[in-house]
Amino acid sequence: MKCVAHCDAALMMRRLISASAAVACAAIEWICLIPIVIIAFFLCGVLGGCRVPETAYVKADRATFAAIEPEFWAYVSADPALSPEQRARRARTLYGWRLRIEAAEEAER
Repeated sequence: MKCVAHCDAALMMRRLISASAAVACAAIEWICLIPIVIIAFFLCGVLGGCRVPETAYVKADRATFAAIEPEFWAYVSADPALSPEQRARRARTLYGWRLRIEAAEEAER
């Protein structure tokens, strides 16, 4: 009987130590995540990933588009080596570029 009580107490002690070790490991894991979260917020603010594009950038992109688009479209329309799929892909590229510029201009207002 004495041995059974002793073994039960030893088993309970092991479970208690195991449970507290698991809690300690979980706490350490959360503590390790804190610097990662802080760095992520810092980079978001510093790199400007959370902002709309600057006015000067949008104006420059619009000027670049205005300069390139007519000549590029003339080339795409006149090149006999391009297949209809290739022409359509290039048209979608210009269309997507124009939509991004317009969305950025709208975000500035």
